[in-house]
Amino acid sequence: MLPHEKRTADSDQLTDVSCRLVRLGIIAAAALTTVGQEQALAHTVLLSRGAVVVHPNRIVSRIEIDAKDFIHYYHLRPTAEGFSASTLREAVLKHRQHLLEHFLIRNTRGERLRGKCVEVEWSEPTESKIGYSQLGALRVTYVLEYLTQTPPRYLTFQQFLGGEYAPMPVRLALSVTAAGDATSRFIQLTNRGNVETLEFAWPDPAVSKLIPASMSGQQQGHPEHALGQDRFKSVRACMLIEGPVVRCDIYMPLVLLETWLPLRRASRDFIDAGEMKDARERLRAFFAGRNQIRINGRRAAASAVRVSFLGPDAMSIDEPQVERLGAWSARVGVRLTYETDVPVSQVELVWDLFNNVVLDAAVTTVFGDSRNEKVVTPYSPSVSWSHR
Repeated sequence: MLPHEKRTADSDQLTDVSCRLVRLGIIAAAALTTVGQEQALAHTVLLSRGAVVVHPNRIVSRIEIDAKDFIHYYHLRPTAEGFSASTLREAVLKHRQHLLEHFLIRNTRGERLRGKCVEVEWSEPTESKIGYSQLGALRVTYVLEYLTQTPPRYLTFQQFLGGEYAPMPVRLALSVTAAGDATSRFIQLTNRGNVETLEFAWPDPAVSKLIPASMSGQQQGHPEHALGQDRFKSVRACMLIEGPVVRCDIYMPLVLLETWLPLRRASRDFIDAGEMKDARERLRAFFAGRNQIRINGRRAAASAVRVSFLGPDAMSIDEPQVERLGAWSARVGVRLTYETDVPVSQVELVWDLFNNVVLDAAVTTVFGDSRNEKVVTPYSPSVSWSHR
């Protein structure tokens, strides 16, 4: 159990954000049933909620599970008198380890944090048998704690509740708050493996020294200027026009890139320097063959294609390469350079990097001090620029 004073502060903050979740209508749905109609117990989606408070030295998560969901997690079966209270208790205790195995938090380097369950909160039934209506009113809250050696700069959240072969979707709604911050960020995780990476800025000067210079001073024409959290789940590009040269920088999360072109990696969770090197030629060919660009009315081909792998802190493909990256928060930067014999007066880009996952991209055009951004979609894929 957490020390009393520490648990009280966390509980107050977690309870506050949990109440906001309820007000937002994020509640678990249950099927109405009569006793003995076992088929009516089935859900189409299991919905759970939780709240996370991030401290400089630890992360405290409270995850609330509806007791009726244990029917599906552990195949509880009722008798004519109802569900066995002792069997339910076994499921409640067993689920501590299930959460620790299948609710994942990763640090800036992509390493998984190992936690422990410090408390289970629920009103254990006194009867030996429990009816479905009584079961549906029960909630079980698991308090998980993860210790950190340094204040977390980035945290990546993911869940596979129900295990690798879960028979149905499980959705977990989380509010995430930095300790002492009144603002919560709300994320939704499904057990199909989606990820959410959040950034934390700590006010302590000793902590701010951990922030790379690239994060604190971006150039005005930088393609990811003021991009913030969206860089972990969106595709962005910057088309920079300088004299006779057009440079198109494309940034996308590795997990989105692999919806087109899965890379050869020994680990599902990491990509190392050798694997990055092996992938670069394939990526150069892939990006050189995508999109169409016309300069001064003529179709252009890239004279150079540069590929970089970026960690969560990196904001430009010009930054030094690293030896190993966490795959879930890594991004890929690509620079395509187009050269002409005369100054560029007109550019048209037809974007085609769309698929069933990537449905849009933000393209920024930069010429001198002028910046224009357009969100391209399959229905409006063109970006045009001209200099008068």
